[in-house]
Amino acid sequence: MQRFIVERNIERFERALRDESDPIERTVIAGLLAKARQELAELDQDEAVNRPPPARRQEK
Repeated sequence: MQRFIVERNIERFERALRDESDPIERTVIAGLLAKARQELAELDQDEAVNRPPPARRQEK
C-alpha cells in the first residue's frame, strides 16, 4: 500500500512541476518529488533485502 501511495505522489509532483511556472513553487515541488523518489528507492531496497531466496529445485 505504501508503494502505491508513493508512486501516485511521484506522478502528482511530476505533473505539478510541468504545470507550475512560479520558481519558488517549482523549488518546493522539486523537493517533494526528490523526497518521494528517495522513499521509493528505500522501499525497493527494503523489498530486495527482505525478499526470500528463490526456491531450489531438487535434483533427481
